[in-house]
Amino acid sequence: MSQTEVKAIAKGIRISPRKVGVVVALVRRRTVPDALTILENTQRKAAQPVAKLINSAVANARNNLRMPTADINSLEIKSIMVTEGSSMKRYKFVGHGRRAKPRPMLKRSSHITVVLSTPATEVETKTKSSKAPKASTKPTKSTSPVKSAKKSEVKAKPAKQIKTKEAKK
Repeated sequence: MSQTEVKAIAKGIRISPRKVGVVVALVRRRTVPDALTILENTQRKAAQPVAKLINSAVANARNNLRMPTADINSLEIKSIMVTEGSSMKRYKFVGHGRRAKPRPMLKRSSHITVVLSTPATEVETKTKSSKAPKASTKPTKSTSPVKSAKKSEVKAKPAKQIKTKEAKK
């Protein structure tokens, strides 16, 4: 059985990437049912869009790849990452019509990408390791030790002589 990957992307989620990153770290490298259970019990605003995205990736696996239900239940989160989206700049007005001095407020958004994959079985990992090239036992073509020693020698150059006024006299 080959490893199948399914991808889903959510763009423009109106939550700061730092806040979403905390929730994403909870579900990284988990199976889909475990991740959804964790997200149901997480009391953060970012848990809902992350759960929706994982469900969307599962729907992609079901509809686009025609995966059977048994395989869908065994899917695991291979990678999930959060990147920064566009930021809306807003200003906080204070007395006498002045804007806030330090800088404008940034209303940050984030893009979330999730990749689900079927777990690699033990048989696949063993076959991949057996296909690795083995070290050959044949002696390689090499030169004699005397010749290789001569090549590695570096001739020492004489130090530059510094001409001084005293040496000229």
